[in-house]
Amino acid sequence: MFIATVAPAAAQFAIGGDARVNPDDFRITTFASGLNATTSLVRLPDGSILAATADGANYFASTGSLRRFVDADGDGVADGPGTVVYTDPAGVLTSVRVAGSLVFITSVREGQEHISILRMTGGPAGPYTLVGNLNFTFTNWEHKSYALAVRPAPGGGANTWELYFNVGSDTNGGQSAATVGLSGMISGILQGGSIYRVTVQDTGSTVTVLNLTRIAAGLRNAAGMAFHPTTGDFYFEDNGMDGFQDRLDARSADEINMIPRANLGASTPDFGFPNDYIEYRTGNRIGSGGVQPLVAFQPNADGWESEGPFEIAFAPPMFPPGLNNGIFVGFFGQFAAPSLNEENPVVFYDLATGEYFHFIEAFQLGHPDAFTTSDDSLFVADMSSTGDLFTAGTGVIYQIKRDTTPPRLTAWFTHPAANSPVSGTVPVGMSASGAGATPIAFTLTVDGAQVFTASGTATTASFDWDTTGMATGTHTLGLTVRDGTGATATASRTVTVTAPLKASFSSPAQGATVSGSTKIDMAASGAFNTPITFKLSIDGKEVSSMVGGDAFASFFWDTTPFATGSHTLSLLVRDGVGRTATASISVIVTRCTQGQFLAEYFSNITLTPPATRTACEATVNNDWGAGGPAGLPVDNFSVRWTGRFNFAGSAATFTARADDGIRVFLDGVAIINQFHDQPATTYTATVTPTPGVHEVKIEYYERGGDAVAQVSWTGATAPPPTMIALTPSSATAGGAAFTLTVDGTNFVAGTSVLWNGVSRPTTFVSATRVSAAIAAAALTFTVNPAGAGCPTGQFFAQYFSNIALTPPATRTACETTINNDWGAGGPAGLPVDNFSVRWVGSFHFADGTVIFTARADDGIRVFLDGVAVIDQFHDQPATTYTATVNVTAGPHEVKVEYYERGGDAVAQVSWTGGTTTPAPTVTALTPNSATAGGAAFTLNVDGSNFVSGASVLWNGASRTTMFVNATRVTAAITAADIAAASSVPVSVRNPDGQTSAALTFTVNPAGAGCPTGQFFAQYFSNIALTPPATRTACETTINNDWGAGGPAGLPVDNFS
Repeated sequence: MFIATVAPAAAQFAIGGDARVNPDDFRITTFASGLNATTSLVRLPDGSILAATADGANYFASTGSLRRFVDADGDGVADGPGTVVYTDPAGVLTSVRVAGSLVFITSVREGQEHISILRMTGGPAGPYTLVGNLNFTFTNWEHKSYALAVRPAPGGGANTWELYFNVGSDTNGGQSAATVGLSGMISGILQGGSIYRVTVQDTGSTVTVLNLTRIAAGLRNAAGMAFHPTTGDFYFEDNGMDGFQDRLDARSADEINMIPRANLGASTPDFGFPNDYIEYRTGNRIGSGGVQPLVAFQPNADGWESEGPFEIAFAPPMFPPGLNNGIFVGFFGQFAAPSLNEENPVVFYDLATGEYFHFIEAFQLGHPDAFTTSDDSLFVADMSSTGDLFTAGTGVIYQIKRDTTPPRLTAWFTHPAANSPVSGTVPVGMSASGAGATPIAFTLTVDGAQVFTASGTATTASFDWDTTGMATGTHTLGLTVRDGTGATATASRTVTVTAPLKASFSSPAQGATVSGSTKIDMAASGAFNTPITFKLSIDGKEVSSMVGGDAFASFFWDTTPFATGSHTLSLLVRDGVGRTATASISVIVTRCTQGQFLAEYFSNITLTPPATRTACEATVNNDWGAGGPAGLPVDNFSVRWTGRFNFAGSAATFTARADDGIRVFLDGVAIINQFHDQPATTYTATVTPTPGVHEVKIEYYERGGDAVAQVSWTGATAPPPTMIALTPSSATAGGAAFTLTVDGTNFVAGTSVLWNGVSRPTTFVSATRVSAAIAAAALTFTVNPAGAGCPTGQFFAQYFSNIALTPPATRTACETTINNDWGAGGPAGLPVDNFSVRWVGSFHFADGTVIFTARADDGIRVFLDGVAVIDQFHDQPATTYTATVNVTAGPHEVKVEYYERGGDAVAQVSWTGGTTTPAPTVTALTPNSATAGGAAFTLNVDGSNFVSGASVLWNGASRTTMFVNATRVTAAITAADIAAASSVPVSVRNPDGQTSAALTFTVNPAGAGCPTGQFFAQYFSNIALTPPATRTACETTINNDWGAGGPAGLPVDNFS
């Protein structure tokens, strides 16, 4: 490892964020540099600093070392490269703590997670020897054990300590019932989302670990913890949940929590994860029941965030008043260079006021993850000054020491933050301290050119810097302060001028009239970097969240459920450094039935929204003469008609007559295009549309004189009516009269509903709906049993060749899972786009918390007992959502609805926690008999509730079994199993020990011992009936259609 020391300097980064912070009160030095991934610091009893570091460039794949630094002359720079006092072969160290002569370290190396206990056999200077380990067994776990804290055990005597450590949650948004095994110096079973403690007794020659106790629950990842140096109260941070739609945008805020000293171990407080949290950005409390945090961190006034807290440290007692009674919190932020990372400040939380601010603003350090303190100093470890965890020598340790030398004139900037992006008008804050006399003059330059000067008695100044005319890129702000004695002080700050972030809608236009499925196009300009997040809300409710590298996004809005009238579309755009911009427009939703036009009338000739009025019209047949449409001027207006109509598939001739311009589109393709001033003129076009529904759009303008707009078509007879759904589709005999809704296509005015061949009073609603009055006397039909014939633990799947789940289903099936990634294709028998699926099933759950996960492209919604737990029924790329619910023990209905509009198709739903598998059942054996002395064969066992690992028991003994699905397993039955005539019980046992009731397999006596009325069947693996038979059986019928297959145990071809 290359270690380089840097001369003391006062400007590696800027401190500030609050009026209490005067840079003149501190000396900032580079204590040590050239390190590899320094993740934790602790001050040893002799005042030296012990750092946990990596030994290679890749933090995640190298061994780890403890390196000791000494600063004998107190100049703020370590005297040398540090001494390695211990090497951990696993590496990936996250925490180091000291108690007496013992040292504790954590490692989260995959598969080797542990806490090691070391002894300083030669004092702080080492060497350190391994005493023993606490070993964790994590399986598919997201947040492991990262943090340590240690204190003398109350009443425990000398050299008895309490060691605290965390176990994080196994997923981002929840904690399943899974547990973590603990072994080594102590054994136990650990719950996720918790903090534990053990008692460590050190006799000087032996160390004993005992008294495993759970201290806290309901925590996602408490990766930093410390005891208050005076009160002994226990403080710890907790990492908030990542967003379920956009993991880069937090769902819940990071926190500081506290347990009073007197309560430690007396109970196990639950801090609410995942069901009770403070929502990020809004500050709203979601849920209830959990202990509330002392503070939930939100973005500051500039939008800079603080995400991923790591270690915490109590302020040095000799820091200035207002800064000596609080907690410093380091935030890891993004995996990005400092100039692109607005989530990684060092935050100071004031215990006296409950307020917090960014002591070291983002954009300056890489990952300020680790702290330790002395009476007058805060040591800050930057894991990587470049933000890169795969490059050697980028780790740095800084010392921020209280400077008590006589005050001198000092100048500094309070705003904007160093290295931050700026745009528009930027307030520049300037401050001075230590002036010997007034007046105090402030002079500000930008790239060397003076832009501001002021003089007076104030120790602060501000200037609104207009960056509009500045070139994008890096610029330097220079500050010179002169006091009344003539002394001067200077400061400089580098910022990046960038275009302002702007959000906009490309379509629809402000005031536009929309109907049906409307494409919403959104744009972001001026993003400083990616990813760019687009959040779309309609009438205040978020309907879409998309994140990626593109400056454009689109969303297809189904306006059908929305009331006619005005609706507000709101867009929030966020760039990669957290800047936000918003835009909003209002549109008019209208609704016309199939077979009608939506007419939009504009008081201009360019079809420019908003429309003056809209209407649903059956025809376009207007000769206004010298006048015009109602409510519009007689000249200089335009109209757009849009509608969907049935065509038979034969040639259709369109006729348009207009004065002035007109154009006619079929499915977006212009078939008549005469958009110019003209007297009344007639045009025709003949096309042959495919059978079915097509969009017809007509655009017209009138400049002056007479006004005519007439369009019609002939030769494409609409098809006959079709009926696809009845609502309700059943009733109880003897029930009351009701209205039957009939949905279908091609209905026209005068349509009649025939009930058992007799016309009923019918109301024409639209081309796709009519309703009929059904009298009570007509109710003689029966109600079918509920359910679709799929066993418990399976879904009844209905596949529809439309996106509206409109019956009839194209096909149905019983399915054990929903795990479909069709890519650009689709389910068998359905179109690759514009289809939908509904899955409904009954599943057994245990009493407890269940986390549902759904991933879909496009829309998906998940219901538990009829209540939506995930509702994201909109066009979207493949996106993952989770929901956590509490369920009672017993069977519950799970329903999933999904649609695919276009592009790739993904539908995947699963859940963890709470599920209990019911006992298996056996319903059929194939074959169910054989002849004694026959050959080995494969037995098919059909039933329900089989799981992977199930075993077929033959007369109580397990046989080689293959799991096919939840309703079938197969077993290899040997010739010895059927050597003699017998009745054999056959059952199935699941891995959890639950076993089905048995069915009987009959081994008949040799020599065709089948009863009268049955066939003795001999199956040969050849076409010549050549013995021996591969298998035999007694069968009641000969009725076999094996298709492309064959009998069980035989080849699919060449058998007899």
